[in-house]
Amino acid sequence: MGKTASTLGRRATRPLKEFNLEERVAKELRKEKRSAAPRHQTTAAIIEEAIRDQPKEVKQSLEEKDDMLLERLRSVYVTSEDVTPEHKTTTSNPERPLPRDRTVMSTPDYGYFEPKSVPYGKVTLRDAIEVIKHHQENPKLWTAKKLADEYRLSTELTEKVLRYFRLFELVVPANEKAKDATRALLHSTPLIAHTIKQLPASEGTEKEKDKKS
Repeated sequence: MGKTASTLGRRATRPLKEFNLEERVAKELRKEKRSAAPRHQTTAAIIEEAIRDQPKEVKQSLEEKDDMLLERLRSVYVTSEDVTPEHKTTTSNPERPLPRDRTVMSTPDYGYFEPKSVPYGKVTLRDAIEVIKHHQENPKLWTAKKLADEYRLSTELTEKVLRYFRLFELVVPANEKAKDATRALLHSTPLIAHTIKQLPASEGTEKEKDKKS
C-alpha cells in the first residue's frame, strides 16, 4: 500500500517539478555569479577551520575576485579531434615465413615429425631402429664399425647401443591353433622387427600328432 501511495505521489508532483523547466535553466545560466553547491557538514567544518588559521591577506584573497586568474582561464582553449587509427598490415618475416599449406597433416609414425636434416653424430628414431635391426638380423655382416660408418656415428657409442638395446622378436609356437591366432594378430598389429623364430616341437605335441594320424 505504501509503495503504491509513493508512486502515485511522484506521478502527481512530476508536472509541477517540470513546469517551465527550460526557462528556469536558462535563467540560472544567465547569472554571472551562480550559487555554489551546498557543502557537507564535515567538509564545511574542515574548510572553516583551515581558513581560520590563515592570515588576513589569504582570507581577503579568497573573498575577492581574481581578474588575472580569470583572464588566464579564458586564454586556455582545448580542442580535440578524432584521429582515425592507421591500419598496419603485418608483413611476414622472410627468415621465418608463415605456413602456406593448410592441408591436414597425417599422424607421424613415431609420434613426432622427423627432422629433415640431422647433425653429424646423431640419428633419428627411425634410423636407430634400422641400426639395431640390421645388427640383430646379421651381426657378422652389420658390425658396429660398419654401422657407425654407414650412419656417421661414433663407434664407441654404436657398440654400447648394440649391446644394451634390442628389438622385440615374435616367437611362433608349433601349435596350429596358436599359429593361426598369431597370423591373425600379425594382420592387425604392426611390428617393428621382422625376425620370426620357430620353436622346436615338444614331445607332447609329437604324441598328439601320432594319435591323430
